Amino acid sequence: MGGNSVQIGVAREGTPIPNVDPEFVPAFQNVRSGGFAGNALVTDVHAPTHLITLTQVVAVNPDQDIDVGFWMGNDSHHDLGISIDPNHTQIFIDDAGLLASGSRNIGAGSGPGDFVELHRVFNSGSRTNIMVTYEINGSGTAPAAVSFDDFFFTPVPEPATLLALGMGLSIISFARYRAGAWSGLPPSSSSAPAFRCRQ
Repeated sequence: MGGNSVQIGVAREGTPIPNVDPEFVPAFQNVRSGGFAGNALVTDVHAPTHLITLTQVVAVNPDQDIDVGFWMGNDSHHDLGISIDPNHTQIFIDDAGLLASGSRNIGAGSGPGDFVELHRVFNSGSRTNIMVTYEINGSGTAPAAVSFDDFFFTPVPEPATLLALGMGLSIISFARYRAGAWSGLPPSSSSAPAFRCRQ
């Protein structure tokens, strides 16, 4: 964990977060899933900006598509904006920014559905280890508390795997249909087979 935020913590849902600007009072910890989530005081415009960074080296398979990201929330009474670029909010893969530059609004809200997902898929290329860094920032000139939760680094199934799964399900469905046709029952019937009389 790094960055220059003056206040970083982990807390339960609804825990008050102190030292925010009066514009964002009251501010609370928001949790998307589980019992705890992280929080930090951030500012976007002050020199220097106040942000938090979380870094980890992850083992990967070569030429693998990976979805990487996290969820960001704002349990205060005022929306806040974030800048997405290498100096503010960003996800770095081996020091290269992954998210497209721009801005996002993090609306005020206290529920799991109020979090905003920031993510992108990338390919590991020839690498077998990747350093991923999540850089979190927001607000404007006023210190605001952001909540962050559910960081992920998830391999994306290959299209061939999805095709094989789809074909397997089709074969099973067809086999069940044929079994129903041979028994004289409609494919979805679960009652015992009826006997037919020839006329």
